[in-house]
Amino acid sequence: EDAVNSDTYKKAKAAAEEQLAKLKDSDSYQNAKKKAQEKLDEIRKSEAFKEAQKLGKQGIDLAKEKLEEGKAYTQEIIKSQKGKSVGDKISTGVNVATDGAVVAIGYTA
Repeated sequence: EDAVNSDTYKKAKAAAEEQLAKLKDSDSYQNAKKKAQEKLDEIRKSEAFKEAQKLGKQGIDLAKEKLEEGKAYTQEIIKSQKGKSVGDKISTGVNVATDGAVVAIGYTA
């Protein structure tokens, strides 16, 4: 903290900020920035990028669907456990966790 408050640090920071400002104003930086933006635009217009976006959306939709299924399943399990003994509830919980792990491994394997 003392180093950050020192005059040497403040002068070095000011000098670095000044150099960065000069760099950003330079023609070479502006040209490189323009070329990079053109390449980005080219990539965004490509079929591969559009396909990747489409697949990403499908993945998100699938994840939402599976979360809803999991939520409904969990609610059914909770309802089915009302009035049961603690031992039965624990046994069911272990079975549900095992089933969930098997499904998760299946999706990631």
